[in-house]
Amino acid sequence: MVKQAVSIAKTYNCAVSIEDLKFKDDKDVSRKFARIKHQFIYSKLLAMLETACYREGIQLIKVKPQYTSIIGLYKYLHQYKMNIHNSAAMVIGRRSYGFKEKVPKPIKDKLIEDKIKFNGKTEWGRWSEINKIINKILERKAGENPGPWSEERKQILGLVN
Repeated sequence: MVKQAVSIAKTYNCAVSIEDLKFKDDKDVSRKFARIKHQFIYSKLLAMLETACYREGIQLIKVKPQYTSIIGLYKYLHQYKMNIHNSAAMVIGRRSYGFKEKVPKPIKDKLIEDKIKFNGKTEWGRWSEINKIINKILERKAGENPGPWSEERKQILGLVN
């Protein structure tokens, strides 16, 4: 998999962008997550990818993983007809180029009452608030299936007559 990614990057003469995930310091985890964590060989994969990129002269860009899935879900999932993972990957790629992810105007206009207070928040604070509001509307707990958003998006934003 690493060879394939490096080969593609070399063919298109581009960098490789990844999330800078860190699981080693998580102490408050469930048994299920602990089992997944031990099966997940991310650190080994990352080391192999770094080595391969260095060997081939390809730039490796690590970006912060905060809100990549949430931004992808609310901003790009519908716009580009992607699945949640591809839309999160798009956020990672855009973040590696230094782009900021603004909350789309229809979402902000429909869901935010105090726009001055909202605009005073950081980028991630805005996305956190949007996520809380939508989860409350959908009566969904954090981490649950995003299906209802993609299905009820037009009704929530008032885009349906």
